[in-house]
Amino acid sequence: MKPNLTFILLISASLFLINVKSVAQKYKRGSVYELNVDKLNNSNNVTWYGWDFSTVKITDFIPKSEVADIKERYIPAMIKLLNKEFSVDWVDRKLNKDTFSSNLSEIQMLHNKIDETTLITYDDYELTIDSIKAIVSSYKLSKKDGIGFVVIMENLNKPNRMVSSYPTFFDISSREILLTARMTGKPGSKYGFVKWWEEGILETLFYFIRKYY
Repeated sequence: MKPNLTFILLISASLFLINVKSVAQKYKRGSVYELNVDKLNNSNNVTWYGWDFSTVKITDFIPKSEVADIKERYIPAMIKLLNKEFSVDWVDRKLNKDTFSSNLSEIQMLHNKIDETTLITYDDYELTIDSIKAIVSSYKLSKKDGIGFVVIMENLNKPNRMVSSYPTFFDISSREILLTARMTGKPGSKYGFVKWWEEGILETLFYFIRKYY
């Protein structure tokens, strides 16, 4: 009996899709620090602060003449797009706390403090957990209690096709880190600096919420 060509093609396609899915899953990883998860679980008061790009580094061969544009145009555009795609309502539903609020200005505005002279690097760049603690401790916040949730951006690495960040829950009063993870993943498939990186950032955050929260 001759093999059924249609059947063979269907099996081949299925194996290909399984393999692609497996590879895609391997691209998204998290190194988790569960420092005081009980406090996070027992609190019903959470504030979403959005995206902190103040300490991000871009690993790429970018001319110095373009660095100002990245700081002043592209990163603010990326934050705006991230806020649209990862909406306040979506965060509210996923965190599922009795009392939820958002403040998308106090931390997100820190992108204005990016040091243009060190924004671009030719090396891989990583923050440490102690760096994350120091960053959170430095925040000047109007709210004095409850739990804060912020995504601290780490590295946009073009040669390695990798984006990395630290989604972080912290106690607003004491600035104690409760739960954080160094998340890594691949950028997207769309063209343009903003769209390419924005897709990868969203993927890693969705993965963090689904797997670790």
